[in-house]
Amino acid sequence: MLNNPTLEKLRSLKLTGMADAFCEQLQHPLSDLEFETRLGLLIEREWCQRENSRLKGRRTYSEKSLIVCCIALIIFVYLIFLFT
Repeated sequence: MLNNPTLEKLRSLKLTGMADAFCEQLQHPLSDLEFETRLGLLIEREWCQRENSRLKGRRTYSEKSLIVCCIALIIFVYLIFLFT
């Protein structure tokens, strides 16, 4: 089997987690595991990478929302102070 075209296809499909895990399996063969187990490890790696990326994006959005809310609260308190 040709490994380079397989890696290129995985990366072009944006399956970078699978491609990275595949490279690791090539460097450190898991010959004692069955095909299904090795495939499961590749899929698990891809899923984890996507989940981590999704959660990181949510955290960034939450942090920005918190900053905007804090600024709005400061402005609100300042306006109340001015008009009382």
